[in-house]
Amino acid sequence: MCYTFHKDAYLSRCFQGCKAFERLEVAMAYCARYDNCGGVTYSRDFHGRNPRGWAFECRAGSRPIRNRRTYRSDTKNREDLE
Repeated sequence: MCYTFHKDAYLSRCFQGCKAFERLEVAMAYCARYDNCGGVTYSRDFHGRNPRGWAFECRAGSRPIRNRRTYRSDTKNREDLE
């Protein structure tokens, strides 16, 4: 599964309660297993699961939304979804 990087953007809608991971590779591998997971957003963890305050969260949305408070998002490449 290939992903596209988007700087200063987030993906809408939590996937499975905004399942969060400390490492990008692990979050991407988890997201790749589900058709309805649109990608991964790295931002401040408002859900309190990561003691460092930041987490890679799986998201249902697949269109990046600009936001300078979010560090990055990675969306699944469309050709991989077909």
